[in-house]
Amino acid sequence: MKKSFIATVASLVLGLVISTGVVAAEEPSFWASDSIERLKAEEKLASTMFSGYGENINRKDFAYLIYNLYEELTGDSFSSIEYKNPNISFSDTSDRYVLEVARSGIINGYGDGRYGPYDKITREQMAMMYVKTLEKANVYIDRNVENVKFKDIYDISSWAMASVKISSKMGIIQGLGDGRIDPKGNSTREASLVVYTRIVDRYIGNIGDKEYGNPVYRALLIGNKNYQSGYESLEGSFNDLDRMESTLRKSRFGENSSTFESIVKEKDLTSKEMISSIEEHLSDVKEGDITYFYYSGHGGKDHLNRSSLVGVDRGFLSVDELEKALNKVPGQKVVILDACNSGGFIAKGDMLGAKNLDDFNEGVIEVFRSRLGYLNSNGYKVITASSSDESSYEIRYPDGWGGEFTRKFTDGAGYKSLLSDIDKDGEVTLSEIYSYTSLNVRESSVRVFPSNDQFVIASQGR
Repeated sequence: MKKSFIATVASLVLGLVISTGVVAAEEPSFWASDSIERLKAEEKLASTMFSGYGENINRKDFAYLIYNLYEELTGDSFSSIEYKNPNISFSDTSDRYVLEVARSGIINGYGDGRYGPYDKITREQMAMMYVKTLEKANVYIDRNVENVKFKDIYDISSWAMASVKISSKMGIIQGLGDGRIDPKGNSTREASLVVYTRIVDRYIGNIGDKEYGNPVYRALLIGNKNYQSGYESLEGSFNDLDRMESTLRKSRFGENSSTFESIVKEKDLTSKEMISSIEEHLSDVKEGDITYFYYSGHGGKDHLNRSSLVGVDRGFLSVDELEKALNKVPGQKVVILDACNSGGFIAKGDMLGAKNLDDFNEGVIEVFRSRLGYLNSNGYKVITASSSDESSYEIRYPDGWGGEFTRKFTDGAGYKSLLSDIDKDGEVTLSEIYSYTSLNVRESSVRVFPSNDQFVIASQGR
């Protein structure tokens, strides 16, 4: 539950690292099994793709994935693409899929007549192929990536720079949690299959005229204050709602200074009413839109030890149930949770409460390897008031009670000014708001997913 208490704790943590191994495996890892079993059942990919899951995928097999990805996204034959290089051939392979994808201009050889079909594919090569495939499928791509930065940016080849930045912004290729993107690193077969399913889930059905235009911004804000016996009522949740609404209404996004089309505030909902509210108010969201979900109230653990939001009826809305409801909402979701134990909505596991930085990072790695599937996929940007095993706190300020995390978040995101705008460009990224709240929230440890992410959370417009 959220508590009214004053202590002095400050925490600044780095993000997650998902590493890929090179061990051949006949069974996929737990985090990849659902995606792979689904692909098997659909029978759209050759059976040869479903073995050696822990091995690094090679350039020949990745070309095959790209070929099928285009056809699945568009419903058209790959041969419908106008060839950019119709006469291309390679000295080391005559594979049909490699030649078709190369002739389309999506992939290239090494320049000496070779393609290198059995070479490992690098992350920057993958990024370029993914972006080119989405372009060929006529998917809308946001190319405003000038503020996307990495510590190892000078390791990225010049020909791949734009694609790596775009892939990172779109959530296709994630950073390593320490500010690096690892452009020369490799990817396993199972990781490539998981990304394949995520791209299909996100973009299929949105190919037609293909232009989303400017995204529509919406927000659903929920504040629970007056609880039934067993949970003390909270003083600041309704104030949190007003403050968050005011902050969001001041934002102006992109070149057209887009504002929130709708901001809905809901008060004192049961766990079932929270689900109903998502279904009612977010039913018109389209792919390409951006939706904010904010909650201020009690949090806790249900009988299965899952982090949960607590309805005023004392009913639990678990991470599984919230994920299921939000997964039905297309587009990008921004989830902001001011509640106890809320870090468990990003990754389930006690290690999220670790105070030692190394223990925290290692714990997150293991959690994500084995339990992928919470609010940690490409469609989510999440920031929480506390770790999975911490309380969050409300404090009495001169202008009234409020959640400490919400107070610092709104301070940083433009309630009066963009205090977290570190580079003074008029925009607040997820990375910047995380840095600001981590340093200024003293009673709990702020958590974020993904780490070092340049998605714009708040903006004064251009």
